[in-house]
Order: sequence, then C-alpha cells, then structure tokens
Amino acid sequence: MSRDGSHSARPGAATDMKNNPQESKDSLSGDVAEIRKQRFVKFVEHLARLRDVQYNKDDSESVIAQAKNLLALNLPSNLLRGASIFVDYLYGFPPDHGSFDPPAWVTTKVILQKEQRGSIVCGRLKDLSTLEESEVVVLVSDLPMHGLHAGMAGIVRELASGDGTDDTCLVEFGEPQESLTVEVEVSRASLRRPRPGDLLENYRL
Repeated sequence: MSRDGSHSARPGAATDMKNNPQESKDSLSGDVAEIRKQRFVKFVEHLARLRDVQYNKDDSESVIAQAKNLLALNLPSNLLRGASIFVDYLYGFPPDHGSFDPPAWVTTKVILQKEQRGSIVCGRLKDLSTLEESEVVVLVSDLPMHGLHAGMAGIVRELASGDGTDDTCLVEFGEPQESLTVEVEVSRASLRRPRPGDLLENYRL
C-alpha cells in the first residue's frame, strides 16, 4: 500500500506481464469466463424453475447445482441457448420426455480443446420423415389467415395419405389451458420438430 493509502501493484507485476503475455492473457480469459458462467447459472436457474412448473417437478435446485459445476471456459457464447439445452437435457426433452445427445461441454469434466468448446449442436434428434400422430411440431412460418405465427407449437392430429401426393398434415393449435383450439392443414415444409430450448407454450399431452 502506498503512503496515500491506495493499493499499488506488487513489485515486478508489470515485468511479469511483459515476460509472460500468454499467461496473463489466459488469466484474463479465465476471469471473463467465470463472469459469463455466473450469467449462465442465472439463466439455468430461471429456466429450471419454469420447467418445474411445466412438468410438475421439483428438480430445479439439483439442476442449478450441476450448472455451477460446469467448466466456465467450455461454455458457449450464446449463454441463453446453452442454458436451455443444459436444462432440457437434464429434465428430458418433450414430447416424449426422452433425451438427445448434448454438446460435449454439458457432460465433460475437463477443459475441451478450443475447437470443441461452446458447440450448441445436439445429436440424435428425430426428423419429420418419422412423424407420427399426437407428436408435437413447431411452425417455421406465419399463417396469418389462421392467426398463427412462427414458433407456435401444435399437435399432429392426422397425417397425409401414404400415396405421396400430399405433404400436408392436420395440426391442432391452441392454448394449453383453454378448450378453444383450431385445426389447420399445414405443409411439412412449414413445420419442424421441437429443439432443445423450445419452451413450447402450446405443448399439450
């Protein structure tokens, strides 16, 4: 501490930074990663509590605890998307509450190679070719004539005929807690399967 009471850098600190630029750079990136991890855990906390309400579970505290154990340097740059993937992996992903293959940072206990860090690619997700009745789908384009918008989820009520001449299917859209719903014929080109991180406000059993 200097005479005026302010803190001064330890002797030789500036020299250390000049002599070890890579070490100081790594230290700085580690500090930034830890700050970003705190934001990530906050996202996980909010999303996990939402899932508790949605699935009538009480798992959020354990999910938050596991988020705190993740290695900060491995986290993706898109923290919200990463948190969604992490939470959905631990809860099991709808509509069948099964699972998917998560990115490596979700399960690893070691620092990954730089090219492996931060991926948000999830494997083992079904495609539309195996679509069945009663499954959940998500709109990828607006249907203004029916008051529907991209991102809304619905339930497949009837598939197209198997002769290959029709690619539409009958999908039911509506609020989960209301009896008023609408059934619309939608082209498969306007639909996708749910992805990890979709909150699926229209998800219904």
